[in-house]
This record gives sequence, C-alpha cells and structure tokens, in this order.
Amino acid sequence: MGIEFTAQFHIKASGSDERIDDVQVYALIVLQRCLDSTKPVPCHESARDHRLGAFDFFRLIKFFSTNMPWGLRVAVVCRPEVLSDTEFIENVVLNRGHCL
Repeated sequence: MGIEFTAQFHIKASGSDERIDDVQVYALIVLQRCLDSTKPVPCHESARDHRLGAFDFFRLIKFFSTNMPWGLRVAVVCRPEVLSDTEFIENVVLNRGHCL
C-alpha cells in the first residue's frame, strides 16, 4: 500500500512502511518541508503502520544520517505502540552525531 501523506502546515501520514524506498521518499518530502519552514514541522503519523524490521531500521538510520542536515526540526506524533521504534531510530541517529 505504501505511505500516503498530505503536506500543508503539518504533514499527515497514513498507510504502512512495507518498503524502505517508500520511507526514503517520504523522508525526503519531510526534509524539503523542514527546509522551507522556519519552525519545527509536525508530522502526524498516528495512522501509519511500522512494518519494517530491525535491519531496515539500520538502513534508514544510515539514509537519515547521510541525507538529513544537522539541526533538522521535526516533531513526530505516533501511536504509543510504535513509539519505541521511533525513539530507537532517533537515539541511534543522535549517537552518530546527527540531530533530528
């Protein structure tokens, strides 16, 4: 199904991350929105499912570390059951010296 999203003042995502390519395209859209804004961009992902595994998370972390500038300001709102996945990605990116 992929990830469906709208981008206005905030980004609202739904669907599932069945393919890493879908998440990378979505991340680049979020990046562009952040670069165009002077304020943190809220991303409402409470209707989005996380289906990728741990290996894919590490691939995403490498992608984020390579493509996202330091100091990017994003506020992700997710369902409580996927909060640990989201925090894991954020922590590893931060530990690699980047800021999300």
